[in-house]
Amino acid sequence: MGRRPRGGRGGVAPAPSAPGMREGAEAGRLFFRRGVAEPGGGARAGDIAATSTQGPHQARAPRRTPRGEPGHARRAGRRVPSRAPSVAHDVTVAATLVSRATSPSQHGPTGGARAPERVASPPMRGLALVALLALLTSLGACVHPRRSTSLSPVQDASSLNHPSNVWRLRFTKFIVPPRQRGGQPWDDDGSTADPFVRVYRGDQLLFESEPVRNELQPDLEGVVTENLYLPTTDELRIELWDSDQVLPAPIGTWRGRGLPRSALPGADANLMLEGNATVAFRVEPPEAFRGTGIELYEARGGGLKVLAVIERSPAGRAGVGVGDLILEIDGEPVSDLGEGRAASQLSMAGSRGSRLRVRHENGQEEDVELDRGYVWPTR
Repeated sequence: MGRRPRGGRGGVAPAPSAPGMREGAEAGRLFFRRGVAEPGGGARAGDIAATSTQGPHQARAPRRTPRGEPGHARRAGRRVPSRAPSVAHDVTVAATLVSRATSPSQHGPTGGARAPERVASPPMRGLALVALLALLTSLGACVHPRRSTSLSPVQDASSLNHPSNVWRLRFTKFIVPPRQRGGQPWDDDGSTADPFVRVYRGDQLLFESEPVRNELQPDLEGVVTENLYLPTTDELRIELWDSDQVLPAPIGTWRGRGLPRSALPGADANLMLEGNATVAFRVEPPEAFRGTGIELYEARGGGLKVLAVIERSPAGRAGVGVGDLILEIDGEPVSDLGEGRAASQLSMAGSRGSRLRVRHENGQEEDVELDRGYVWPTR
C-alpha cells in the first residue's frame, strides 16, 4: 500500500497561492497591528520587527518576560519608558510588500531570465494598495510630536496646605506567620515567605511593592507609595502577598473606608490582617511640584491639543480639560510662537500665572487664568 502524499484532505496537494496574495495579506496584517490591534493607532516595536524579519508562514511565539527582567510590565506607581514605533521602517516594509504584490518577478534566483510568473489578480493588487493607503492614513495620527510640561519637585512640602485625603504611605514592617493557614510551608522547598504589599482603592490597584526574599519580619527601607487619593467614602484594601514564580499566594487583607482611625499623620499604624499577619506603615504628607500640570499635549491645528491634565494643578483648577485646544498664551497666538517657544511658555505658565485662550471640544472659546499654586499628582 503506497504512502499517502502529503497535502490537503484526501491526499490532494494544495494549489500554490497566486503571486501577490501572500504579500497583500502581509501588508494588511501590518496595518491591522498598527491601526487596529494597538490602542491609539500605535504599534509595538517588537510586532513591527517580527513582521519584517519572519517568513509569511512563521508564527511569532509569545514570550512571557519573568518578573524582574527588563521589559516586565510596570508595577503600579513605577514608570517604564515606552518604545516608539519606527514610522519610516513600517512604511518601507509595507511599500516593499505592495511592490512584490503588484510586480511580476522576471529573474530567477541566479539572475538568469525565466518565464514570467502569473501576475497577481486585480483584486489582490487592489487589496495590497488599499492596505498601504490605510497604513499611511493611520500613521498620520502619530506624526504630531507629543510633549509634557515640566515639573519641579518642592524640597520640603511637609508644611504646605495639601489637598484633603491625599497622602503617601511609608511601609515600615511586615510580620508574616511561619506557615500558611493550612500548616503548609510558604514555598515548596520549605523556605519562608517572600512578602510584598498591595494597596487598592476599590478595585483599582494603586501600589505594589517589590518582594522581600525569605523574610518573615523584614525591616523595610524606602517602601513608599506615590501620592494616593484615599477618600473616606471609598473602600481601601491593604493586602500582603507571598511572591511565587507560578502564582502569588495571599497572606492577609485589611479592608476599611479610607485610612484606619489609628493612622495619624507622622505616626506609625499597625494593622492586624486576616490570616494573623501584621503590616506597619506611617502616613506622610504628599509630594508637591511646581508646574502647569498638563501631562501630555501635541501641536495640532495652530494650537496645543491637551491629551492629559493633572486635576490638582494650575491647569486643572482653571478648568483646562482633555480635548481642549490652547490657542494663545498671554495674548500671543501659539501659531506665532513656534513649537519650541510655545512649549517653553506653556511649561512656565503655572509659575507665572499666565492667561490661556482655550477652545473647548464643543467649539466654545474661553480665557482662563492659571493660579501660581502647586501640582499634586495622585493615583
